Amino acid sequence: MRLYTICKGCSQDVGVYSSAKSREELQANLENLDIRCKHCGNKAQPHVKDIHAELKLFYILIAFLIGIIFSVLFWGIFGMVGTFFILIPCIYWIYEFRLTHKFNISSD
Repeated sequence: MRLYTICKGCSQDVGVYSSAKSREELQANLENLDIRCKHCGNKAQPHVKDIHAELKLFYILIAFLIGIIFSVLFWGIFGMVGTFFILIPCIYWIYEFRLTHKFNISSD
């Protein structure tokens, strides 16, 4: 999950680097965050409701590719059981999707 906010100066996405999984956790750590726009240099302290989350699709794609490779490799060894390796990225994707959705709809 990637957290970001919109810069008030140039309207570009600004990444928020935090391991918070909910807005409540983010609120507790918001004072410690240094949020500075890389485009215009504007430094601001956004409100928690101005921070949004989105999926990191690159990592999910890599997980699917690794799952497909392991499914093909283990198909010959375990047969149909080897295809369960594709379920691991699916479960991860569902987990990340629900976490992102929960973060975006939660209110403070």
